[in-house]
Amino acid sequence: MRRNRILKKGASYYITCTINRDRPELKPIFVREMLLLTLKQAKKKFRFSLLNFVFVYTHCHFIIRPKRGENLSKIMQWLLGTFAVRYNKRLKIRGKV
Repeated sequence: MRRNRILKKGASYYITCTINRDRPELKPIFVREMLLLTLKQAKKKFRFSLLNFVFVYTHCHFIIRPKRGENLSKIMQWLLGTFAVRYNKRLKIRGKV
């Protein structure tokens, strides 16, 4: 099990998220739009600065600076978990994204 990240006040974090089995699941534009919408909703739900991001077909990158009192793991868990549920529902599939 991975150790918890130690967050430093005001620090920015580079995060890479990979797609299960390195498949190009982010290739269709509607999937990237769905991820972008979920990211916008995460910005409303949590307090963090999104300094930059990029969606590649098989993965995505984020540079995030959590605001005081926010938990980076909770932000990412909500973002990726919510996206996975929506993705599976839209494509009528089950399992990990």
